[in-house]
Amino acid sequence: MKEMVISILAALISFGSAIFSFSQAKWANKSYKLQKMIYDDGKENIYLEINNSFLENINNKVRYFLEFNIINKSDKNNSIKDIYFKIENHDKSSIKIKGTKSEKNEHDFLKLPIYIEAHSSKKGCMVFDIDEKVFNELKIQTHYLEIIDINNNPYTVEEIFVKSGDLHG
Repeated sequence: MKEMVISILAALISFGSAIFSFSQAKWANKSYKLQKMIYDDGKENIYLEINNSFLENINNKVRYFLEFNIINKSDKNNSIKDIYFKIENHDKSSIKIKGTKSEKNEHDFLKLPIYIEAHSSKKGCMVFDIDEKVFNELKIQTHYLEIIDINNNPYTVEEIFVKSGDLHG
């Protein structure tokens, strides 16, 4: 009889331990989901705003000039490692042009990499040069500005309206 009481008591203790372990696992899973949700809300969240854009002909090159804001709406700091200007043709082919700094220092030109703190922005300019012969052969449908952050996430502003200067002199 004494062994039966001990066996029943051991079974009850084991059952209680199993219930306690199950509730701890359930609580840990809820905590994990909450922490993941908080982390996901802080993921990279970059926006681009074009302030000004135009193109001009300089030394047998067509130069696109863009002034823009890079806005980091995330809770995390981020850096921009590349900036491209994409020209898409009517046949959906495209050209990617890497941004450079102008010889003129009239504007605040951005220098890569660009560090942007959480909830802040950077404003600046960049130029994109394309050979005039290549430009004249294009059947341009639209223009894009694309930036790539340090995590290789692309962010794009599509359908940029580019004002034309005098392309023949």
